[in-house]
Amino acid sequence: MREKWTKIGAFVAVAGMALTGRAVELDLAGEWTLSGSNEVGAAISCPIAVPGGVHEALIKNGTISDPYFGDNEKLVQWVGRRDWTISRTFDVGGDLLAEKSVILRLENVDTYAKIYLNGKLVGETDNAFRRWEFDVKGLLKLGANEIRGEFRSAEKEGERIQKEKYGDFLYSTIVPTIRWMALMRKTQCHGGWDWGPTLMEVGFAGRVSLIGEDFCRIDYVHCDQSFNEDFSKVTLTFNVEAHSPKGGETDLAVDGFRSVRVTLKPGQNLLRLPIEIEKPILWWPHDQGESHLYRFTLHLGDHVVEKRIGLRKVELVSEPDTDLVSGKEALSFALKMNGRFVFVKGFNWIPADAILDRQTTARCRDLLESAKAANANLIRVWGGGKYESDDFYAICDELGLMVWQDLMFACANYPSDDEYLANVGEELKFNVKRLKDHASLALWCGDNECNAIPVWDFLPECTKDLQPKYIDNLKRRHDYCAKVIREIDADHPWWPTSPASTPEGFSDDFYLDIKGDLHTWDVWYGNKPFETWYTMRPRFCDEYGYQSFSSVGLCRANVKLEDFSLTAPAFDNHQKAGKSGWRAAFRPAPPADLSACIVNAMMREFRLPSSTENMIRLSQPLQAKALVTAINGWRSLKPWCMGVAVWQLNDVWPSTSWSTVEYGGKWKQSMYQVKRAFAPVRICTSSTYSVGFGKALEGGTNVIFTAVNDLPRPVEVRGEIVVRTYVGEVIERRPCVLRLEANSTRCVMDAAYNGFGMETERANRFLTFDYEVLDGANVWTDRAEWFFTRFANAPIADPSLAFSAEERDGKWRVVVRVAKPAFYVWAETSVRGEFDDNSLTLVPGETRTLVFMPKDLNATLADFKRDLKVSSLYEICR
Repeated sequence: MREKWTKIGAFVAVAGMALTGRAVELDLAGEWTLSGSNEVGAAISCPIAVPGGVHEALIKNGTISDPYFGDNEKLVQWVGRRDWTISRTFDVGGDLLAEKSVILRLENVDTYAKIYLNGKLVGETDNAFRRWEFDVKGLLKLGANEIRGEFRSAEKEGERIQKEKYGDFLYSTIVPTIRWMALMRKTQCHGGWDWGPTLMEVGFAGRVSLIGEDFCRIDYVHCDQSFNEDFSKVTLTFNVEAHSPKGGETDLAVDGFRSVRVTLKPGQNLLRLPIEIEKPILWWPHDQGESHLYRFTLHLGDHVVEKRIGLRKVELVSEPDTDLVSGKEALSFALKMNGRFVFVKGFNWIPADAILDRQTTARCRDLLESAKAANANLIRVWGGGKYESDDFYAICDELGLMVWQDLMFACANYPSDDEYLANVGEELKFNVKRLKDHASLALWCGDNECNAIPVWDFLPECTKDLQPKYIDNLKRRHDYCAKVIREIDADHPWWPTSPASTPEGFSDDFYLDIKGDLHTWDVWYGNKPFETWYTMRPRFCDEYGYQSFSSVGLCRANVKLEDFSLTAPAFDNHQKAGKSGWRAAFRPAPPADLSACIVNAMMREFRLPSSTENMIRLSQPLQAKALVTAINGWRSLKPWCMGVAVWQLNDVWPSTSWSTVEYGGKWKQSMYQVKRAFAPVRICTSSTYSVGFGKALEGGTNVIFTAVNDLPRPVEVRGEIVVRTYVGEVIERRPCVLRLEANSTRCVMDAAYNGFGMETERANRFLTFDYEVLDGANVWTDRAEWFFTRFANAPIADPSLAFSAEERDGKWRVVVRVAKPAFYVWAETSVRGEFDDNSLTLVPGETRTLVFMPKDLNATLADFKRDLKVSSLYEICR
């Protein structure tokens, strides 16, 4: 086996002086050996990848079947309850042994492991989010060496800690199937969530390396940015954390800027080197400007560290104000980038896969590029997942996607004793220093929904007597985490918990829409009409959503033919939200009064299909309508509302969930509709009052058209409002020309214009607002729509939909025509890739050409055409 040897740094001359010292790293990534036993005690020995996890190794070895198929998940639960050993041999040469110091560095060990080198215990790990370092200089030998990790079952370890340390006071949540997850510093959704399987991953999830040092070793380089008032100059201070076995002098330099002589003392050192940059090119989210990244090369001794840094200043503005409608005290919540308010259009991010080995950089890039293509400018890394890889944040830097970063706490009451917090402190020091220089990082948030735990009445442990202790735990952890982060990173805003109605942390009015940030689930879990979102006036909604099934193809691929039924147990195993009405795999069936959210909403909004396939298909227009209803309503409230983030972007496995991109990367109908709803200039349709204009308009069935411009420059909008019947007859046309100022909101049409002389005929008519946006040399078109009745009651006619496919100018194109209005026109193919547009309303007389962008470079036009299907609401609901 060949090991990967790397010299850290090269011999470099700076300011005419030779630099001393060297360091060598031996990367131990590659094939290791997994040893253990199955549920009946039979021995197992097979290869395992490092970085990687046990489940993928066992799948490749044939020990377990893929847990994503059918109800196999139930059959592999023993894996998380067993202990495992992961080991390998490696060769060490004289160069490494000659170093004055050698450490074993481990990042993201998941989770409870004893680490042995050549049979000697070097240390233990108990936190999957940390960097661990052990001095192993005296244990290495020339030639063959053996490293071994003995991993204890995290599930059993959590239960042991609960009983032995915390007794009757239960740190728990109802979300994971494994109730002790809050005691384990590992990815919380490994224990199951309401969109994902229970797969308690085990393994070396990050880098494993040996680092030798003679003169010094660089542990971290992180920077602080300080701008003058008009952003014409920035002081960028490099903070270099270095360890030296013996101390000495050398040079610290940044190429092209500055070099200084420094003295290292034996042990840990913090060196600072400020540089000034005149007229910096600022980093912006992609919808606000260029996402420019500077390349800096820093030298310390013969170490070379390259950094890609975006120069920008991000602020969270959360100030008391007054609700213009009710007159009540309110609290704003808005992000400012480089002194400019930015309306946030985002997605919530969960891990890219439930299995460690499948969380690849390529998969992350594909999903993040999808988010940008859908006009999002922010990704919220949710607190029940993990601090993502460096590659993840580097991709966000490059794409111009801001990152809301939760700390890894979610939906639980967590301990706050000194031992637990000290462990968390080391986790934060590692991740804050690792991540703070990413231009994409916009905000640190203390947790997800832990604010709600003391007042949630469905946790039997949260009795009135225990509430004070829960609240004290929460505040103590928030204060501790804030202190640790502030000591390292004063450049980024801190928000203690999400949602929260106060910057101070816990309050029992976190559910108020007029204060701070909001999570709203009344529509989904409360089975309420989508118009309910029009009655909310959030300052910033960073969680809301609606479920749909995955595509028919993905649903079929993950169950046996005989299990392709919505109520088949194997099919139902992929639906983890018990309150949806589909049976949940590891929980009791929901009470009878909690009927199926998806089916009830389908019956309310559409006419129910007669087949399983069309029920699956119809769930996607349903989700699309739900998500866009909220986005239109809340964007029209700008600047009262300054952000919306959809729950959720992605799936960890093939499932029925709130995702807009199904497992494997295929866009659902909702993703295309959100893409249009997130456009930087948008005509939003809603039926509500508009706080943004300082007045209240009557709601009901009246329609309000609101023009929103999120660009930092003025644009012109030219369009036409058309009233049609459902057979395509044009009743009325009204031209509309608007000049929208930079970063502005303007009411186009309010209740006074809603009559259109058709009060008694509304149920048989709908509105379209076709418009083009003139943004300098850039021009694009869009369409806003309004339906005065639900599709379930609308007289939808056969559109006589026709389509053809061809290759022209090297692109695959689908040309679609209709004779009568068609709704949710949907083109789909089994070839991996996306259309430039989809999920459309088409009217007679127009021809739409959809351009397909394949992601499979080996696919042919024949492959694309073979199962190409174009359908609309009419065909699905017949």
